Amino acid sequence: MMMRNSKKFFLTSVFFYLLSSTSLLWTQSSIKDKELEEIIQEATLNLYMDPISVIQVGDSLIHNASDKINEKATGLLLISDAFIAIRNYPQALHYMNTAKELIDHHQLTTGLKIKILNRFAYQHFQLNLFDEALVYLKNAEQLNDTEKNAIAYYTNKGYTNVVKGLIYRNLVGCSVAMKYFDKSIENYSKSDEDLAKMNTSVIHYNIGNCYTAMGEFEKAKQSYELSFHFADIDSNTKNSLKLFAKKGIANYHYAIGQYEIAIDTLETLIKDASKIGDKTLMRSIYSDLATNYLAMGNWSLYEKYFNEYKKNNNEIKDAEINATLFVLTDIQNSHENFLYLKSKKFNLQIVGIIIFSLVILILYSLFILKKHKQIKQIKLDIFKKE
Repeated sequence: MMMRNSKKFFLTSVFFYLLSSTSLLWTQSSIKDKELEEIIQEATLNLYMDPISVIQVGDSLIHNASDKINEKATGLLLISDAFIAIRNYPQALHYMNTAKELIDHHQLTTGLKIKILNRFAYQHFQLNLFDEALVYLKNAEQLNDTEKNAIAYYTNKGYTNVVKGLIYRNLVGCSVAMKYFDKSIENYSKSDEDLAKMNTSVIHYNIGNCYTAMGEFEKAKQSYELSFHFADIDSNTKNSLKLFAKKGIANYHYAIGQYEIAIDTLETLIKDASKIGDKTLMRSIYSDLATNYLAMGNWSLYEKYFNEYKKNNNEIKDAEINATLFVLTDIQNSHENFLYLKSKKFNLQIVGIIIFSLVILILYSLFILKKHKQIKQIKLDIFKKE
């Protein structure tokens, strides 16, 4: 009896030890997941402040993820977004293509698949490949509609609509684009994510540009001020969204003839913009400075900043050409692969039809042969009776 009780006690002890160990491991795993989520959120916010640090975080995720496919995909997305932020399109596409290869992986979450499709759409928009961008957006929308209860549902809808707005601004004009911008703001307003606030800043900046193009300068100024408000997620002045918003306000001053105010604003932006490394922002600032100095008749400073603009523009165009060639090669390979598979399928169908026809012919021949034998047998039976 005592031996049975001690055995029972031993088994119970082992059970509770295993239970507590499992609970501890689960808790440690939960803590790790929470810490990882916080790191990813912080890195996402740093996209507009310190893109290089985001690349380092993404690289760490890729190399430490081992078989954790979702962490690897997140790392690839972060690196790609960071390279977009500094306008290094070839590198951005390289990492995005690697992420795209994971899209059919059964372990990859739907949320990550949507992000990958949306980012691919944006990158194709940047390279003026609008049809391809719209296809990716459509696929992202369809997938997002299956996740209506997800935390990122409205953030994803907002992202899709803003990219559509940017595309249609190029294809049709601001009148159509602003309808999508308004939809995007509505979607982002329903999200609690910091990314939604940051992207709302981008939308208001583009709305400001539309109002500027339409000559409605006061409305443009209000939009640029809203852009700065939504970009002000912290006190860090090294935030490219804030710098773009300030550049927009400088555009307003230029539009109403206040060139000196515009120049003062733009001159203060150069230092912070160069630290971030956003070449498109730098190109735009140099272009605006050249335009303002031209309006004032200051030819030496006009020439200085116009040369800086040309230098940045050439670097960006070279990167865009390389990235476009990369994408077009990828599209060509995809089409060739599609045609090859279609051709292979067609050939298999032809072979199948031929085999089926031969089988039918053989069966029909056997049937005819059998009938001939039956007829012959009937004839023999008749002759025997006679």
